[in-house]
Amino acid sequence: MNDRDALGFVEAPNTIDLVLMCHSVPEASRQFLATRIKALRPELPILMLYNGYDPTDAKVDGSLHSLDTPESLLKMIGFMTKNTADHT
Repeated sequence: MNDRDALGFVEAPNTIDLVLMCHSVPEASRQFLATRIKALRPELPILMLYNGYDPTDAKVDGSLHSLDTPESLLKMIGFMTKNTADHT
């Protein structure tokens, strides 16, 4: 998928509650996508999974190390989407 295809999901009518961006997305694309997504849908949270070796300057709403536990990921998603159900 390229940047334009990814933006197509945000631009289309949908019920997306969260954008999950992987550390494998090149930095230029991270910055472009985060800026554009926030311009299109400022309320849509963006969570960045990072690997510790590739920091980002993209304006994301939260970040989580990719080696954290699945429970940590679910808790962060719940926090960012205001879903307070206990996922443990």
